[in-house]
Amino acid sequence: MWYAILALQTSTKEGFENRVTDALLHAVRVLGSTAGGIPLQILIGLTGDVFGPYDRKAWARRMVEIATESRWSRYLSTRRVKKWTKIHNHQYTTIPNAISWLYLSYMVATDPEFQGNGISPYQAAMAA
Repeated sequence: MWYAILALQTSTKEGFENRVTDALLHAVRVLGSTAGGIPLQILIGLTGDVFGPYDRKAWARRMVEIATESRWSRYLSTRRVKKWTKIHNHQYTTIPNAISWLYLSYMVATDPEFQGNGISPYQAAMAA
């Protein structure tokens, strides 16, 4: 991942993807699909972009834009890693992610009135 300039996660049905987490932790821009929890991991326009899984033209157009970006050399600077680590900490790595999903499962199992509010399980667990 260290030498990658772009990571793609083109899932059509999957939820939360470790490949996306790994790319984000290595400050690699991610293009992901709207499937499952992938959009929760990507800050659109900042750490990557999200498209429909079958929108081939949008995927291709964005890949070409990224590959031909004149600011690319600045993007690849070491400062991007420092900035990225402020945005993406390790909340999506295995242990914090497992704790977050366990918290969500607990809330659903113990509170029959529980309804989701569109935030990630990590944000919900941290707000509790």
